[in-house]
Amino acid sequence: MSKTTFLWIFLVFLSLPHARAAAPCMILTGAQFLEPATGEFIPGSQILIRGERIAYIGDQPPGPLAKCRKIKLASMVIIPGLIDSHTHLLTTDRSFGNDFSTQLLLTVGETFAQRKAQARKYAHSLLLAGITSIRDLGNSGRFLDVGLQKEFASKTPGPRLFTSGPGLAAPEGQFPAGTPDHLSGKEYTLLRPGTDFPGLLKEYLKQKTGWLKIYADNDPNPSALSYELLEAAIQAAHAARLKVAVHATSETTAEHAVKALADSIEHGPRLLDTTLQQMAERRIFLVPTHFSRAICKVIASKAPRGDCGNYENHLKAASDRLRRALEKKVPVAFGSDMYLELENAGWDRGRASKEGLYAYVEAGMTPLQALQTATVNAAELLQMQNKLGTLQVNAYADLLGVQDDPSKNIRSLSHVLFVMKNGRIIYNPKVPTSQ
Repeated sequence: MSKTTFLWIFLVFLSLPHARAAAPCMILTGAQFLEPATGEFIPGSQILIRGERIAYIGDQPPGPLAKCRKIKLASMVIIPGLIDSHTHLLTTDRSFGNDFSTQLLLTVGETFAQRKAQARKYAHSLLLAGITSIRDLGNSGRFLDVGLQKEFASKTPGPRLFTSGPGLAAPEGQFPAGTPDHLSGKEYTLLRPGTDFPGLLKEYLKQKTGWLKIYADNDPNPSALSYELLEAAIQAAHAARLKVAVHATSETTAEHAVKALADSIEHGPRLLDTTLQQMAERRIFLVPTHFSRAICKVIASKAPRGDCGNYENHLKAASDRLRRALEKKVPVAFGSDMYLELENAGWDRGRASKEGLYAYVEAGMTPLQALQTATVNAAELLQMQNKLGTLQVNAYADLLGVQDDPSKNIRSLSHVLFVMKNGRIIYNPKVPTSQ
């Protein structure tokens, strides 16, 4: 027999089902399974996990099952793991939002090791809160987010991480006015007329970020990009197959970002009806970042001059914008934008981040609509439909167990009873987390 023939036979043998090692198998029983896309419970009381994926949901899982580990999850509702589409793992603002620009100067003074250690703590907190996937958007140094992504994909506990690298911005970025390039360039890629975008984007492609964040304006710094620069940046990113999230806090910059065909508008507190209509027609996502009443109460006690100084006005503006967006059928994905250090006030990053979701309901969404922003909608934004944010066969086994039905009471998400990511149990009081 020739070596070529032997190799061919060997490869065929390896491709046979009996020759491949079976993926680890687990059966979860006794819970109710809620599909956010429909708001309905899935018939059946068992979910079969093989490896990282959901293999079956119903009453009679297909065999062989002899080696499957069975775990009883009585009296809880299982939903897909939550997705936060706007996080800042590598940013810490200890001023309660009162002086973000100065806080950035303090941040760049920290070592990479210090920032990454803090980020790991935040990430673990998010995971324990049931937020199993995140899109991190800027203020992350020079690709420190990519390093974390690799860690979370291997040994370090953390959510599935979608990265964007350093944000593209007008000179100074969000630093105080007058900050020199050698400092602001540590956090932002600075844009000026004549920028070589294909050359600039080579590092993002090398780092495989997948997303690019562009600051159409630098709020709280008053500088902003011209429409021409913004459009050129978005076109170059799309040509390089990068998706684009645009930070836009004014009517004009949001209008420019939509006209230039951004993939998502971040924040967007002031949006014209014409802009919202174009977003709906082009399926450009809105990622609103709201503070809940509870978070505002904490912030207002420390920094009364901000939006939370008069929460009712803050809520009224947020409600109006969300109402108009929903009426025009603008796709909305959840983003917490939680960058504040609130642990001294009793709020870890995971708990504080979910308050942004509760704020949507305070602003007029139904609990089911809010839940969908953090599951099926966010999955679509990330181009992970049928893989994340849903309970269906072949989706990733990212699961969150809570006490009650969150499609009826969104704050039931606060009572976490079970967390799984990629088929691995992260939290269950009755089962060791190493399982």
